[in-house]
Amino acid sequence: MTQIQVIAWVVGFGLISGFLGQALTRLLRNLLMKMLISWRTEQNIATGDDDPWKFVPRWLSSTTIGILERAFFCLSVAFNLSGTAIAMIAWTAAKGAIHWNRFDPKHTGSAFVAAACSLLSMTLALIGGLVCQKWGLR
Repeated sequence: MTQIQVIAWVVGFGLISGFLGQALTRLLRNLLMKMLISWRTEQNIATGDDDPWKFVPRWLSSTTIGILERAFFCLSVAFNLSGTAIAMIAWTAAKGAIHWNRFDPKHTGSAFVAAACSLLSMTLALIGGLVCQKWGLR
């Protein structure tokens, strides 16, 4: 492996898919959730114990899932595996289906936040994988 290939993998897999993917997805989630909570407060809806993610085990957090999904799909794109785009769409749809009936009317918008963050996460995995594929696998 040449030095340029190592750098491409560090940049694509580590920085873009890993670090940047985590940072931007968390930033988007926090921004959208603040807007959602602000809207709920304005509508006089209590925000005390209505967090839809309150009872999720610590090890099964969105952070852990995001890191694993970006690593998996970054590598799938980097190695040009057939069906990667379909798998990315199916994974995003499966995550949405899991949470479909979990949100009650008080949490209107939470599904949008999850979908937006999934789309951003998959996009950064794709970009990271393309960097690895273009410059890391020569």
